[in-house]
Amino acid sequence: MKRIIAYARDPGSANMTIAACAALAGRQPCDDLGPARALFGLVGPETPAFDIYASGPAHMAWTKAGAMPRDPADVFRALPAAAGLVTGLDDVDDPIPRPLWRRARELGVPSAAFCDNNINLGIRLKDELGPIAPDLVFALGDVARDEIVNAGVSRDRVPVIANLHLYALATRPRDPAALRASMRARWGIDPEASVWLYAGVVRQELRGLREIGKEDEVEALRALSAKLDARGDPDLWLVVRPHPRDPAGKYAGAHASRIGMLESDAGTSVEALLGADVIVSLSEAILDEARVLGRSAYRPDDVK
Repeated sequence: MKRIIAYARDPGSANMTIAACAALAGRQPCDDLGPARALFGLVGPETPAFDIYASGPAHMAWTKAGAMPRDPADVFRALPAAAGLVTGLDDVDDPIPRPLWRRARELGVPSAAFCDNNINLGIRLKDELGPIAPDLVFALGDVARDEIVNAGVSRDRVPVIANLHLYALATRPRDPAALRASMRARWGIDPEASVWLYAGVVRQELRGLREIGKEDEVEALRALSAKLDARGDPDLWLVVRPHPRDPAGKYAGAHASRIGMLESDAGTSVEALLGADVIVSLSEAILDEARVLGRSAYRPDDVK
């Protein structure tokens, strides 16, 4: 059985690599992975085994998916014996993906990366040594594909693929009502209350490393809490869910006096989304997840 290495650090990359590995292993249907199967030499119904290396938020995501991630410090030593490499397109401050792709190319180990968004893709495909990309970069649509091609990757190496993570999210069996009740209990919030969830992002921490929108996540939360507070609804709660890489106390400056407000990282991301009625975030990925799960979802500026 062929053994393929999978690596991720960020939550979005973890979600996409988990879904991609499940599809390659035949546990999730997908008609778009023909190029990856051919790249890894998978014939007919052949399925590979995966050795998972993960750090940061991805370690938790893979663990919850039932895997036992290995120390990413060992991934370079394991690469020569691998039949292939699967990664996400982790953000620019992760020091592992680009050297890992470069080493895979030197060793002749086929590699594929899966985009989880369409933001700053070009800058993720270079490092201090110059442009570098895996053998295949799976893009979420033609706009993303064009940006990757403009970064120097030939078009035939950039297949367009559906969002495997959102497909898995939409089709996975679950009991939304039970998960909603469970999260309300963990938050200590009445089941009948109106709950708005603000999902944090790490823009402040990455400013200067890559192009980032003008909105600031802390200021966006402060403005949102003021808008909701002005409604004066005593049955309304604002739950702040920090990004897994947010530093402690980052959102402490946002306050409300006429509504309930708390900060909590309890439960999985999906459980938290299902526990709320309305989701607000600067992350389009989070908003897409919320909509797939049947929740109302808005950017902060769209809340009136």
